[in-house]
Amino acid sequence: MSTSAFCLLAYVSWCIAMGLALVSHRGLFMLNGQRRINQFTCDNKGLSDFGERMARVHGNCLENLPAVATLLLYAIATQQTTKTDPLAPWLLALRVAQSVVHMSGTREWQVWLRLICFVGQVTIYCLWIGSFLK
Repeated sequence: MSTSAFCLLAYVSWCIAMGLALVSHRGLFMLNGQRRINQFTCDNKGLSDFGERMARVHGNCLENLPAVATLLLYAIATQQTTKTDPLAPWLLALRVAQSVVHMSGTREWQVWLRLICFVGQVTIYCLWIGSFLK
């Protein structure tokens, strides 16, 4: 398995883990009697601050999954993983770091760090696209 394929599976696994974490967080509200299963809103308002950030992290992961999957699947399908393998672990690390920092809080330095992680990911996307066009 190429590094790109491994990182794609890891990225998808991270998205699933964030979804399960959110469901678990909601489950705590049900177990302690704070909410019934049909009282959660689609925007996740009314959860704890952490729960609302976790919901946003899950959304961020899913919003970026199509770009990541498309680029890495393209590399795999066209046998160009030598172009994506070196940066694929960095992309994954930046996604996980962005998620962890987002869940940890909203102080100014945390928001800046999240932005840096996001810009790093987009930079990798652009580098990959450029390499495919050569």
